[in-house]
Amino acid sequence: MAGTPSPASPAGEHEITIDPATGFVTVVGTAATIRPGEGREAVAAALAPFLRTTQDHRNGHEWLRFRGLAFGGRPAALSVCFHHGKARELAWSVDLRDDPGEASWPSPGEIEAEVAFVLAVLRERLARPFRNGEERFAWGVAWSMYDRRGDTAGSGLRYGP
Repeated sequence: MAGTPSPASPAGEHEITIDPATGFVTVVGTAATIRPGEGREAVAAALAPFLRTTQDHRNGHEWLRFRGLAFGGRPAALSVCFHHGKARELAWSVDLRDDPGEASWPSPGEIEAEVAFVLAVLRERLARPFRNGEERFAWGVAWSMYDRRGDTAGSGLRYGP
């Protein structure tokens, strides 16, 4: 199943926010609040205009990918992983390029800049130092770091102890 790509929102219009006390992720200007264990159908309905693709791994894990959002005021994409229909993990990427429509693989410098940018936003919003690129909370873990396997920036949060 694939949704219709949404036009890119002006930076900041549909900002991805994280509540430091609960780990709840809200997309400003929508009815979406993603909580640990939030149902797939509720998230899909609340973010329907932004749904780009879905990927069902047929092992209980399914990813929904959304475009046209923002993180730290920059264009962003959000992916939400559901395990047996319940939200367990979120990952996002941020585009810092002057021309976000450019479809090229990021350079090592662009990857480093994205990680640094996301960490700065996480430090500010979650009031933690993120010294090693991640922080643990009562609700789970948040991170931003270089993903060697994907050769890209990896940022997100995972619910659970």
